[in-house]
Amino acid sequence: MLKLIILDPILEIEQKLKTIYTNNYSLRYGFKIDDILNNNNYDISNNYLSDTLSNLDKQLNDFGNKNKAVMFYRDNHSFIPLWVYMKILSFGIIRDMFYVSKNNDKDYMKSKLTSERISSSEVANMLRLLVRVRNICCHDDILLSFIDDKLGIKTTKYHREFNLKTDKNNNIIQGKKDLVAILISIKFFSSKHKFNNLIDNLSNLITKYDKEIGSLNRNQLLSVMHLPENFEKLKDL
Repeated sequence: MLKLIILDPILEIEQKLKTIYTNNYSLRYGFKIDDILNNNNYDISNNYLSDTLSNLDKQLNDFGNKNKAVMFYRDNHSFIPLWVYMKILSFGIIRDMFYVSKNNDKDYMKSKLTSERISSSEVANMLRLLVRVRNICCHDDILLSFIDDKLGIKTTKYHREFNLKTDKNNNIIQGKKDLVAILISIKFFSSKHKFNNLIDNLSNLITKYDKEIGSLNRNQLLSVMHLPENFEKLKDL
């Protein structure tokens, strides 16, 4: 149940990013396969550009042969537009395409993706976290005590509203790679309605577990989940 609760807003964010990316790229560079794979339409100084376009090409070929919409355009038209290909591209590759985009493209897409003040690099970082969590939810891996094994998100204004764990230098370390980081990342990109539903559903799930199962009390469960006691406050921030 926890995975379904977390997955719902992430899927909304995925679709939102795909729509923003498609609209921006199609208007600026075109929407045919040659346009999509043209490295001049991206940041050519980005070290990950070659790998990203290689992975993109692989997904277009591997998944395109199995999708009815793609096959219809292939059989009935002279080209397959980007918005059709978006049906088969993973959240991960779209995040990577955002990451290797030119700075002005990233700034534009960022402005459409969130109203929060945040750098494009941190947008890409939060999206990377959400891509991993989406895969965990879809492939039935463990989410309850999730800790990311890579670089965490930066400290945001929301972190400072909670009594989170710090290191010996008083730097916040909780909420960077865990469920708090996931919730904060979702808050940056999700609609207010969707985010508030997420917090309500998560709170109700924890309460239900405490009352009906009870092998761990509420505080013990929150500790396992790396959540502060008053995580519901995120709704009002």
